[in-house]
Amino acid sequence: MFTGVTIAAVSMSRYIAPAVVLANPNDTGIILNSVLTGQAFALFIITVAAAEVAVGLAIVIAAYRIRKSVDVTELSEMRY
Repeated sequence: MFTGVTIAAVSMSRYIAPAVVLANPNDTGIILNSVLTGQAFALFIITVAAAEVAVGLAIVIAAYRIRKSVDVTELSEMRY
């Protein structure tokens, strides 16, 4: 799902930027911000997805260290 949002953000910036260029052809600051908005948002989404993967992997490693197994049926009680 994050990949779809990333592709949508990049494509949105690709098609919105020409409209900004046509509206303000002499203002390069606004043009640059509009062009890079989708790419910056995509980089943020990729960073959040990597953080989620790291947290999930940390949970699996912690469960393995405690129970010596990653079988879900053996991990029904995470309290002990």
